[in-house]
Amino acid sequence: MRDAHDLRAVIADYLALLQEEPGKGADAQEQDILRLVQVLDRVIQCYHATAGGPLGAEGKPPDPDLPALYAQAKRRFPMLGYYPAVDVTVPFEGTRPNPFPKAEILVGDAFDDLADIAMDLQEVVWRWENTDRHGAIWFFRWTYQFHLGQHLLSLRRYLHAVLYAN
Repeated sequence: MRDAHDLRAVIADYLALLQEEPGKGADAQEQDILRLVQVLDRVIQCYHATAGGPLGAEGKPPDPDLPALYAQAKRRFPMLGYYPAVDVTVPFEGTRPNPFPKAEILVGDAFDDLADIAMDLQEVVWRWENTDRHGAIWFFRWTYQFHLGQHLLSLRRYLHAVLYAN
């Protein structure tokens, strides 16, 4: 990936995937999950391929319709659901991470993850179209570090187990 224009294509692919009809039968559902995994991996690659930069122009995006995104995710991937997750907090001692991070067992919700990922990616698109490229990339990198990345990586781990645990 050479520049951030790929980011827009990956976002378009993710949002389009959520709008498709779910596959019928176990084989089609497995293919749906594989396609989801591939696009999530591409979002991760975009984070690593985009450089940090200036904040860019600011603007107020429209409020997201999270319940509609949740319903869309549930309709598209009905085979998913709740999963065990771990929230890890790494305290620092000065500038060094403590070798004993704190962990809390949680219940993850794949539909919530899919909806939150869509919400953040929709805001990236809005910023790209209504402010500027720098602001969109800045927001993408920021939300990956503090919100999007948490949902994406927890969901990605769950999907790995769904595909390969047997």
